[in-house]
Amino acid sequence: MKPLWRIFVACAACAAGWGLGVALPAAPLSSQTTAAVRPRDEPAEHPGPNIADVEKSMRGNPDRVAAAREWARRNPRAFFAWLLRTRPQPPEEVVEAFFDVWISQDVDAAFTAAHEVPARFGLRNSRFFYRKMIYLAETDARAAFRWVGRVDGWIGCGPSLRLAIEDKGNIDFSVVTPAEAAASLSAMPGSEISAKLARRYAEYLAAKDFTAARSWAETLNPIYRSAAMEAVLRQWMKSDRAAALAYLQNGPSQFRQDLVTMFFDGTSGTDPKADLEWLQQNIGVLPAGSVGNILGRWEQQDAAAALQYVLQTENLNTRTALLQTLTRNHFGDTRAAFQWVDNLPHEDRPVALGQLAPGAVLGDFPGFTEYLHGLSPDDGLVLIQQSKNGLNHLNPERAATLFQWFAALPAGSDGDRVFGEIVRLWKSNTFYPGTGAKTVAAMPHGPRRDLAEKIVNGK
Repeated sequence: MKPLWRIFVACAACAAGWGLGVALPAAPLSSQTTAAVRPRDEPAEHPGPNIADVEKSMRGNPDRVAAAREWARRNPRAFFAWLLRTRPQPPEEVVEAFFDVWISQDVDAAFTAAHEVPARFGLRNSRFFYRKMIYLAETDARAAFRWVGRVDGWIGCGPSLRLAIEDKGNIDFSVVTPAEAAASLSAMPGSEISAKLARRYAEYLAAKDFTAARSWAETLNPIYRSAAMEAVLRQWMKSDRAAALAYLQNGPSQFRQDLVTMFFDGTSGTDPKADLEWLQQNIGVLPAGSVGNILGRWEQQDAAAALQYVLQTENLNTRTALLQTLTRNHFGDTRAAFQWVDNLPHEDRPVALGQLAPGAVLGDFPGFTEYLHGLSPDDGLVLIQQSKNGLNHLNPERAATLFQWFAALPAGSDGDRVFGEIVRLWKSNTFYPGTGAKTVAAMPHGPRRDLAEKIVNGK
């Protein structure tokens, strides 16, 4: 049996520690970085000493901002515990002042705690943590590496933060070793901003030592490897294009697909024909972005040669893909695009018309009526049929043009089938309800009008 004096001392210590607010060692809030989690609406309780002292010092204090800063220097964990419990919650400027000092003293502990701040504080809609992350990028690159990927999607101004990280002048990478950078990236959840950071660091390494930069990028997990290798290989392409392409050719399939569009971006290389042939031989599937870039560059250099290459491609699927891409490069001027299509061989026009159709039939093309009536029946049917998915909200004026054109087609042609599809779509027009019958009534009498009336009247 314990002596009574020992029991009394133990009880007194308990009362002093918990009832009277005497400072006791705070339960440690881990300063280790943790994976980003979606902040909870309300955090778990953080019991600890000194909360009563915090409450006493803050209640009625005319300068609560200064008090919050002082607590951040003296005992941030106690203030944070009070912050989560107190009602009503302190003004935003008090919370920000507290975190401002805490981040400057212990960035990992402060950002770890910040993840637990309830949504009711509104910090995720403010620019405070955005500004602090930019500050870290400029003053503490190691901390930026540890946290930039974790706060993406959590703090406000996420898109602005991603743009800021892309800015070439923000981060001093010289204080971060390759091993530290790789470890931080591996610990971060995959995000767009983390990939940007990996790319930025790879650019920094490649500018100093290309071989070391490539070796570093190869050690990263797949989430970041492509982004880093993009930066490294850009440098390589400038100094030894053939060697860079050979490296890319021997890489894993997914790796090649991720990077090939970047290489053939319309500026790299000097021989568009060689670029296209390399893609076909080494990639197999032609990436639309790469092909568009190459053909666009080739057209600027020699439009006739680019078109001749496409039209002479023997493989039908490849020629179709190339011609579709080449046609899309003319989207900026609808009238000029159609004039370009008019000069194509007859057998290749349907492919090109199919690319132009939606913009011409459904869009604002003032010369559409004249152009449509100048087409052969086959080309006109291709043009309209390729646009039918958008015809259920076609405006009445353009619909009347189409119906008049169909009325002039020879009876019994494939126009009957296409016209029937068009009228059914027009009948279900939700943008201009009730106009279907009026459009049909404006058609000249004949077999097509009879067909349209039957469909509109549900017969």
